[in-house]
Formats: sequence, structure tokens, C-alpha cells
Amino acid sequence: MLPKHLTILVDSREKKPWVFPSSIKIFETQAQSRPSLVTFTTKVAKLDSGDYALDGLTDKCLVEKKASLNEIYGNCCTDDLLRFRKALVRLRAATANPVLILEATPAELSRATRVCDNPPRAWDLFVREVHRARVQLFWT
Repeated sequence: MLPKHLTILVDSREKKPWVFPSSIKIFETQAQSRPSLVTFTTKVAKLDSGDYALDGLTDKCLVEKKASLNEIYGNCCTDDLLRFRKALVRLRAATANPVLILEATPAELSRATRVCDNPPRAWDLFVREVHRARVQLFWT
């Protein structure tokens, strides 16, 4: 059974946090004739791993967000790689279902930028690191 209210924790270091709806309607089962209403609030908190979590359920799922090819490049193709690896290991150890959500389209990931002149290399290294850490990868 779904709770009627959930609090979404947003890491205090998140620079451009997502905006969440105040409520959504969810059908819990296919046989349900009317959806259940779940309301949300957000709370800024320091998370040891990840950028987002549900309050009281951090052991079930944590979400890390990456916003662009430049961020991927910075994490995987610079001296920051070791820090990124450690962050993925911490994320994997902290929760049963670590998730990394990428806010870039395939087209955006394939275009060279001022910062990243070799998008396929950056993307390849990124996917390898995420796979090695056994973190689920999703696109928005």
C-alpha cells in the first residue's frame, strides 16, 4: 500500500535541484477503479550519497543526477575520475537500488563542446564506470 505522503530529500549541495509536483495520482493495481493521491514535499538535507532520496527510505533507493556531457567529461576524463569512482562505490554501498539519472539526450552526448572534444570517449568511460559500480542508469 502506498503512503499518502512522501518527503523527497534533496542534497544541500545540489546546484540545480529538480522541481517536484505537489501530488500525483497512482493506480496501485490494475483492478483499482480510482487512483490514489500521493502528496509530496521536499526537504533540503545533507545526503552522504546521492542527490535525491525519499525520507526514511534511503536504504531502498538513492538517486544521483548528472546534467551534461561536460559533467560526464569532468567526472571521467580528468583528475576527478578517482573521486567519481569513490562516489559510485559509496552510492552502491549505501542503498539497495542505486540510480544514476542522466539529463542529457543522446544527441547532446554526441556533440563536442568547448570542454569535451571527444564525446564518444567520455560517454564510453562514463558507462564503464557506472556499470563497474553496478549502478542503474536512466535518462530523463
